[in-house]
Amino acid sequence: MDRTTLKTFWIGILCLSLGVTDGTQAQAFLQGKVLDAELQSPLAGANLQWMCPAHNLTTPPPTGGTASRSDGSFELIAVAQGCSLRVSAVGYMTRWIPVPFPASNGTWGPLNIVLEPLTQNLEAVVISAGRFEQRLSEVSVSMQILQPELLRQNNLTRLDDAMDRVPGVSIVNGQANIRGTSGFSYGAGSRVQVLLDEMPLLSADANDVRWAFMPMEMLSQIEVIKGASSVLFGSGALGGAIHLRSQWPGLKPGGMLQTYALGYDHPPAKFTDPYPGRMPLQSGINGFYQQNSGRLDWTVGAMALTDPGYRVGEFGNRLRVNTALRYRLSSKLMLSLAANLMTEKNGSFLFWNNLDSAHFPAVGTNDTLLSRRAMLDPVLRYTDPWGNNHALKNRWYLTQNMGDSDRNVRGLMRYHEYQFQRRFVGPNKSSWVSNSGVTYLHNNVQSEGLYGDRNSRSVALYTQMDIQAGRLGLSLGGRMESTRIESDSLIRFPIFRSGLTYALRPATHLRASVGQGFRAPSVAERYVRAVGGAVEVLPNPVLQPEQGWSGEIGLRQGYKFGSIQGGIDLASFYTRYTDMIEFSFKLWPDGAGFKAINLLNTTAVMWGIEAGTEGQARMGTHTLRWMMGYTFTQPTQYAMPIPSEPDYIVEDTLKYRSRHLWRSDLLWERGRMQAGINLRYNSFMLKIDDIFYSFIPGTAEFRQQNNQGDWIVDLRTAYQIQKHFKISVLVRNAFNRAYAVVPGNLGPPRAFLLQAQWNL
Repeated sequence: MDRTTLKTFWIGILCLSLGVTDGTQAQAFLQGKVLDAELQSPLAGANLQWMCPAHNLTTPPPTGGTASRSDGSFELIAVAQGCSLRVSAVGYMTRWIPVPFPASNGTWGPLNIVLEPLTQNLEAVVISAGRFEQRLSEVSVSMQILQPELLRQNNLTRLDDAMDRVPGVSIVNGQANIRGTSGFSYGAGSRVQVLLDEMPLLSADANDVRWAFMPMEMLSQIEVIKGASSVLFGSGALGGAIHLRSQWPGLKPGGMLQTYALGYDHPPAKFTDPYPGRMPLQSGINGFYQQNSGRLDWTVGAMALTDPGYRVGEFGNRLRVNTALRYRLSSKLMLSLAANLMTEKNGSFLFWNNLDSAHFPAVGTNDTLLSRRAMLDPVLRYTDPWGNNHALKNRWYLTQNMGDSDRNVRGLMRYHEYQFQRRFVGPNKSSWVSNSGVTYLHNNVQSEGLYGDRNSRSVALYTQMDIQAGRLGLSLGGRMESTRIESDSLIRFPIFRSGLTYALRPATHLRASVGQGFRAPSVAERYVRAVGGAVEVLPNPVLQPEQGWSGEIGLRQGYKFGSIQGGIDLASFYTRYTDMIEFSFKLWPDGAGFKAINLLNTTAVMWGIEAGTEGQARMGTHTLRWMMGYTFTQPTQYAMPIPSEPDYIVEDTLKYRSRHLWRSDLLWERGRMQAGINLRYNSFMLKIDDIFYSFIPGTAEFRQQNNQGDWIVDLRTAYQIQKHFKISVLVRNAFNRAYAVVPGNLGPPRAFLLQAQWNL
């Protein structure tokens, strides 16, 4: 696409996104309340917005909308006939109310608007797919939702532990892998973007995720997008995105306090016991409290943990505090400020000494690292007189790692975004939502020995239009991003996505989508020089970005038979990458070791199918809840090793992928009692780097003995002693399975956990 065509495209898209709607000024003044249909209690923070036909793009309405106050009340100027009032709230079904004629005295109201709670599993509300609230059935990509209660039941205080329980997702030694799109890149770079409240949270130096930094105790929901999501979220969302949404206070103050103790069991008898005669004990506490104080909403949270580890030389001590404030300057203007601070000291374990001594580190591979992280998010939101939403989002994310002098690193990520959102009614009462914005990302890294001092910058312009017209939903979007690493030439990425949904019946929804993605290399991948035991990692300053696309066709079917309700989701997917970045070991001109390289003349393809279901059944006093999913992935690379012979293609399996994944969680409840089982399966990892067979003793033997994949079973039971107090007992890896996700690195043995939770 030439520059003239590209410029014309963006001008056209912006004109479509930034146009103004029709509405004739009226003096009627509307007052009322928004209520919960089941509890008949006030709903705070419900969004009320006028939606006017778009046949006249010149005359704006006098007012756009407002949000309900803490007591559910609202007031706004009514507009003329032909417009409708759209009333929505997270977790409730959206209502459309036509404008009636005002009374003879020119007033209208009071009006009580009752919102129905969404049926569990059938009509969940998500934000990540289009950056506005949508029902899950209206989203054109595969998404998975995790609720806070599931996290607390399983004592999941780290995000990576939670993600490893999501269908289609596996965590490979700390790196997220969605449907086989990622392998193992030694902690540098991520093909999965991680966002907290719509802003990225990848570190400036390695573009990695510090899973323990995420404020798990303060989340309202975790949304996982499966498939390329770079149009809305930029570099790093090549394989998908994990979006964490913060929880804000409701009408009543409240919170949660959770404390636990975990003891590691002895490893299987074939391994030398690292702690004979005793049980290493991990302990932790976390919680939050939040309150609505008139115009001000505030939340504070904290967690602390001490973990001696289940292997020699491995330990972790962590303290994290966070807070969030939100102040309504007026019904149209709101300012929020969030902060998150964490300090931790860790002893790392790179790989084992040998197979018999798998819980003892190889000589020279232990390291102690002190890490500090801080995040500050000032955000300003404004609803203009035409009902358009404006947001100015900012994030400063500071990371500091302090080890020996060669590993001291300080990184600062600065992210700024202006977002414009517009809703209007199209022909035949179709709903149109456009999201457009511009982003600026700057990464600054200071490191004397590991990377040197480095800078990278990215500027992006994006837009997406989502249309819901009766049974049909359509999504179209595009992004232009320019990236510069150090003083290299500017790299430009024009990418696009499209999606389609169609409701065959009220509970039967077809979907299809195609989206492009890209990922710029991290500072670590380009410039790192490090040694860990026998492993040396070398820099590659000329490393280039990788790019690709993914597509899927899916079906979501809701079901309800008496007291049984839920949903079934089926999908087939296809992903294709070029210039893929992988670490490769060989004798390079600057020495022997691992180096991140682009796989030139190579295409990586990942295709497969996924099936999942979630729901609940009530049988008298018994309730059964479930979430489960199976994913099959065929990860293959096609290489043309001799460019002069284009017909000569070598087919091989991509490294560090499993073809079969199973994830399930089952919960039984009766009165004050609960019992649950979490089951995870990763099939045998077909291929690893061959060099590991040479310098990690026991790798070949372990893989031969464990070539049928790994079933990991967690058990839990809980009892509600009082209304606000619950005690739980959990057994992780109940059958004490010895498994290694990457060579030379065993997973935790069986562990026994006692947990107490107070709901404040």
